[in-house]
Amino acid sequence: MDVFLHNSNEWFNGWALHDFLDFINRKYKNRNHIWSGMDNEGEEIVDEKNRRLFRMCFSSQYYFICTLMTSGIMITMLGIEGILVLKNYNLFDDKALIPLVLFIITLCILIHLATLYIGKLLKI
Repeated sequence: MDVFLHNSNEWFNGWALHDFLDFINRKYKNRNHIWSGMDNEGEEIVDEKNRRLFRMCFSSQYYFICTLMTSGIMITMLGIEGILVLKNYNLFDDKALIPLVLFIITLCILIHLATLYIGKLLKI
């Protein structure tokens, strides 16, 4: 079905979609950095507002980031609804708020550094 959709878009709008997807695939496979979002090669053909999306090349890394962000937003919204709305909890009255926020930020930084280190070891 996608073949027919791509073909009709190429024919109706004059887009060279298949050629663009081949170019993006080749760009992803021949990237200079492990993380494709850091690559700055060949960006002059894209508007400045779309360059970050262009760097990700619709790769598995792009879909990983989309999944991670969507999951984080959903978990945050469920947590806010479960704690603040249903239990009538006052977040700012809690004395553990500041240490908890500092702990979470530190934990996020440590996890970020650990995943970068593991990614470099595994060359992914």
